[in-house]
Amino acid sequence: MSPAPSLAEPSASPMAFSRRGAAARAIVRLARLVGRGERAMVPARCALLSLCLLGSPAGPVHAQTLETHGAWMLGCDNLRSCAVVSLEPAHEVTGTHLRIARSGLADAAPVLTLHAYDERRGARRIRIDVDGARLLDLDATSRDPLGHVETALPGASVLPALRGARAVTITVVQGEEAGPAVTIGGEGLAAALAAMDALQKRTGTVTALAVPGTRPATEVPPVPAPPRVRTVKAPPARVPTTMPAAIARAVADADCDEPPETRPIRAWLDERTLLWGVLCTRGAYRETYALFTHRTGERVARAADLARPSLGLVTERPNLLTGAAFDRRTGILSLDDLGRSLGDCGTSGRFAWDGQSFQVLGMAAMPDCRGVPHEGWLVTWRADTR
Repeated sequence: MSPAPSLAEPSASPMAFSRRGAAARAIVRLARLVGRGERAMVPARCALLSLCLLGSPAGPVHAQTLETHGAWMLGCDNLRSCAVVSLEPAHEVTGTHLRIARSGLADAAPVLTLHAYDERRGARRIRIDVDGARLLDLDATSRDPLGHVETALPGASVLPALRGARAVTITVVQGEEAGPAVTIGGEGLAAALAAMDALQKRTGTVTALAVPGTRPATEVPPVPAPPRVRTVKAPPARVPTTMPAAIARAVADADCDEPPETRPIRAWLDERTLLWGVLCTRGAYRETYALFTHRTGERVARAADLARPSLGLVTERPNLLTGAAFDRRTGILSLDDLGRSLGDCGTSGRFAWDGQSFQVLGMAAMPDCRGVPHEGWLVTWRADTR
């Protein structure tokens, strides 16, 4: 499973190269895949998932911002950390995108990074042209074995040039050999930055990105405290290999397509509560599990409640989770719901058990299949543990 974007520091957007090597290489062949008929969109259920967050029974968690502005998408989390990423045309995806990220802190500086893809070996330079005029020619900051190239951009010189740009052209250069030029549209960036300023309560202050004002940075209010999730971990104990009768009865009523013994998820959540997940449905690249909990001594197993229809998160049943995995060491339940096999759209998230139910720790999403790889998805929710 690919790692989700950093849910601890989304604004810094460090290089977090995906371990999904096949998808990483496949993303540059998207145009041909689309030409052969692979649809460049997220399934309806995944699209709904990407626009919302899970809430706790005690207090609902409201959906955070995920907006498209022309060729750019804005995402903000519950702590007012935001990022704007460029979107490539669906029929010309190369894995190249610009990212402008900023935390909600009053004195936080914007962090600009450029991500590209180039299979050639050796040192790389990045050329950036704005409306046909050379803006920058600088060394790539890093490159991973799969061909992902990243470089940090100086915000002081790049942001003013981007604000009114019609087109930004990116070229990866090795020696004197230039790779294909990739054009990023400027349409919508100004609106996305203005929306970011408004959501971060910077409009009219000297810290605004779209139109810097005159009011001091001290007028930007403090960011809210992150929600704190009480986590409970199970002591070391042997996990049953045979499905308990109570869970077997619940599974029999689950109407799943796969045999219940197919790669089950089995783990203790606490001293008395057992998590059991059965593979319910699967396709070429998406597997959906039905998750149940059972307390020792009780006759009935319960379906894990992971949906909040009032917030727009709708699944066929509340205990279904696509791309589910459970880490026994950390006690974290995760989802990785891909919109398509290339991994450039979908939803990822992490949940922790608090002794009564699962609580959301972090969510990230990319509803449009437009070339932004898994590690570049927009973070929409973060929580701390205690």
